[in-house]
Amino acid sequence: MILTFKEKNHEYKSLDEDLDWLSVTSFVSYFKQPFDPIEQAQRSSRNKRSKWYGMDPMEIQYYWKAEGDRASLMGTWYHSQREKDIMEFTSIERNGVTVPIIRPIYKEDIKIAPVQIITNGVYPEHFVYLKSAGLCGQSDRVEVVNHSVSISDYKGLDINTPIPTSDGFKSMNDIIVGDRIFDGNGELTTVDHISDIHYNPCYKITFDTNDHLICDHEHKWVIAERKSKNVYIETERTTTDIYTSYLNKEYIRIKCSLSLNIKDKELLIDPYVLGVWLGDGSSSTGHLTNMNEQIWKEIENRGYIIGRDTSNGGSGKAQGRTIFGLRAKLKKLNLLNNKHIPDIYIRSSHQQRLDLLRGFMDTDGYYNRSRNRCVMATTKLWQAEAIMSLVSSLGGKPTLLKTIVSGFGKINIPAYNVTFKSIVENPFLCRNKDYLMAATGHNEKAIYRYIKKIERVNTVPTKCLSVDSSTHTYLAGPSYIKTHNTNKELRLTGYTNWEGVTTMMNYPVDHLPDCHLTHYALQLSLYLYMILKHNHELSPGKLSIEHVIFEEEAKDEHGYPVYKKDALGNFIVKEVKVYEVPFYKTEVISMINYLRDNRDLIKAKKKP
Repeated sequence: MILTFKEKNHEYKSLDEDLDWLSVTSFVSYFKQPFDPIEQAQRSSRNKRSKWYGMDPMEIQYYWKAEGDRASLMGTWYHSQREKDIMEFTSIERNGVTVPIIRPIYKEDIKIAPVQIITNGVYPEHFVYLKSAGLCGQSDRVEVVNHSVSISDYKGLDINTPIPTSDGFKSMNDIIVGDRIFDGNGELTTVDHISDIHYNPCYKITFDTNDHLICDHEHKWVIAERKSKNVYIETERTTTDIYTSYLNKEYIRIKCSLSLNIKDKELLIDPYVLGVWLGDGSSSTGHLTNMNEQIWKEIENRGYIIGRDTSNGGSGKAQGRTIFGLRAKLKKLNLLNNKHIPDIYIRSSHQQRLDLLRGFMDTDGYYNRSRNRCVMATTKLWQAEAIMSLVSSLGGKPTLLKTIVSGFGKINIPAYNVTFKSIVENPFLCRNKDYLMAATGHNEKAIYRYIKKIERVNTVPTKCLSVDSSTHTYLAGPSYIKTHNTNKELRLTGYTNWEGVTTMMNYPVDHLPDCHLTHYALQLSLYLYMILKHNHELSPGKLSIEHVIFEEEAKDEHGYPVYKKDALGNFIVKEVKVYEVPFYKTEVISMINYLRDNRDLIKAKKKP
């Protein structure tokens, strides 16, 4: 069989057989989550957390495309430089063995696939295929030494992780030195260092609150070690250290953060009133339905005028009344038919956030006296997540429990219980006024997070930052978990968001995170699998990615780097880091089996 590749139209074609070929790159892209630039640009334009807020979506797409084109250009340039470096030699030494350089086969502008049986040598731009699956592709460099196959690829890696800052959430990709985030005591501190991306062994740490963080093996934590009854000493320990403790069935505690220390904000709606509306208000108006007379009085005490009861007994003991002027303010905050906590309220003062929580709890919350816990029960995930974040920002330790309920003629309804114990403040205002007297018992479990589980997970991109705080700590995740900045080597997961959700690939590789590292690892694994199918005497070697870092001289108006060039106009390489990736043999077999059953679907949707 003669298989060819034409660069001009990126076409793979059999000259002697009528076969339908699919490239490895297109094949892997099918399993990525879809990305709609038009929709995403529109969302970014409307999102106040985004650096693109207020810009024309078409202009945003233009900058995205320009940056993508530039990244592609730089990747192509580096790729050609590496290929040129190899082609200058006829042989090189690997592990004490001299191996030849096997050049690709070209006929004019058409590349021809070589014989698939390979021996000791370095194969730049190796053209590989697997006829039984109709798959083909080209790996940047294949090396065979002493019957072991190693494959390298030249790629650029990035991360896109949102983290909490003084103004809300900001993407890790957009964080710069000088940004303000929170240290372990809830005080604002300044970011003084940001590292490049790392790929190390990673662990998922799940806490007794049922939220989790993913970190690498070197990341440090501030662990509270018990020295005597009610006496704890905080010490620094790495993830590897606490994993060993976990295997030894030791209790591992991390002290909860104090409340975020932020000044009062000028808020359009009183925070207590907003909390009541978020709990019991009509989503499209300023109308409330509530049976607690004290709540109506509290709203009036805060300067609002309330209309008469319009329920006519249709709500039982509850009254339905309108807060005059509220709807116009809800509209300004984009809350009509869009209930959520606006960013300015999330980053308001302690008292303002406490009032907001009290409005929620007076309507939808209750105090479970037998369990000595405050509870917010809801079927709305946004509300559960909002309470989790709000209680955590006040120094509390909320736990999210997911259940299934039935009612009102429906079955199997997802429901959420957020439970917590407030230590020094009553989270209610107009109900459960005796809470602080009734809430008894030891408070240790309310001020420490316990690590429930630690497990090895697939490596994901991690990044380091440090803060200008004497605590050497900062807060991570929606529950504000205190973590150490690792002496300028803090690793944060690149593809896990701050709701603790990792974007995963599509079936049958939906157990792998949807990130550049996974994409490249699957590509290299496919190349290796195809080579081994043709060469049964060979064994798997290393799979690695070369991540090139270029010298920067500035940032443009949108935060993209402006790269330095030498006198000849070439980019200046600052550093090249090599990252090993796993051989996903089982995943590759599953993908190929899936391809055989769904080839038409995959061919029709090469790039989701």
